[in-house]
Amino acid sequence: MSRRRLPDNVLQMRGTFRPHRHGAKDKEPMLPPTTLEPPDWLPELPAKEWRRVVQVLAPSELLTEGDAAILLAYTLLFADVQAAGKFGAPVLPALVAQLRLCASELGLTPTSRQRLATTPKQKNEFGEFDPPPRPTPSGRT
Repeated sequence: MSRRRLPDNVLQMRGTFRPHRHGAKDKEPMLPPTTLEPPDWLPELPAKEWRRVVQVLAPSELLTEGDAAILLAYTLLFADVQAAGKFGAPVLPALVAQLRLCASELGLTPTSRQRLATTPKQKNEFGEFDPPPRPTPSGRT
């Protein structure tokens, strides 16, 4: 089984993107990085974990609107595992496996971070000449 293809923005952050090897950029859908707010209906414990994860992932600028569903699944599973441990109930291995998979998809495990191996973004001294960001369909920039 072959490894999954890394997104172009991850390859660019690593400094390993090669246009002749990785193809044209227009083939990959690009979603703008964003900071996500937890849904209003989310209970307190998952909402707290949501805000913590967003804060952890914000510097990498890899979190987008498209990650909201996996982030929601992760926070709800996290709350379930924590509640089970709090009340002394056994934590089901399937629940832990799902939590681990969601954490890996978000880049929250040591091995998933190692695969990303992103570097912090450098300040561009000529950034003032960059065009302004284009608005997304949701109205955010």
